[in-house]
Amino acid sequence: MNIRTDYDYELCGNTLVIYSPKQGSRSLIRDIEQILQVLKKRVPCLAFKKIIYRDSERVFEGIHIDQAGHFIDFYPLGERVLDLALNKVNRHALTG
Repeated sequence: MNIRTDYDYELCGNTLVIYSPKQGSRSLIRDIEQILQVLKKRVPCLAFKKIIYRDSERVFEGIHIDQAGHFIDFYPLGERVLDLALNKVNRHALTG
């Protein structure tokens, strides 16, 4: 698996946060399927977590995955502050 995107991640409660650390680097969204496959091996029960990412513009957005942990699509959060993004993703999970 050849992932050319730089990324970091952390768990915030039940939400996995993926960071694209460098502005001007390859977009995280281009390699999201491969990144999720790697993270499935590193993060227990990934399919049951909410997932968000921060892009190189420092904006958080959401990621939908299926029950097997495969990428479905992205959804807008449009937040620059992690706590605000986490609040939105939790509300999104409730209204679905």
